Amino acid sequence: RAAGMGVISMKLVGEGRFTTREDRQASMRFAFQHAGVDSVTVGYKNTAEIDEAIENLNLALA
Repeated sequence: RAAGMGVISMKLVGEGRFTTREDRQASMRFAFQHAGVDSVTVGYKNTAEIDEAIENLNLALA
């Protein structure tokens, strides 16, 4: 960050391998609280997954 750069995390929900909401929440929480991640990319199959990702992100940043 000091050099004007940030960290982007990709495939944060394990390419669909994290099958429970708890696993997906833990992944987001770890990325933002322990890994110094500034931004994430997440793929979605439907709008419900987008809604869940927003909720998980809000929990991770709380």
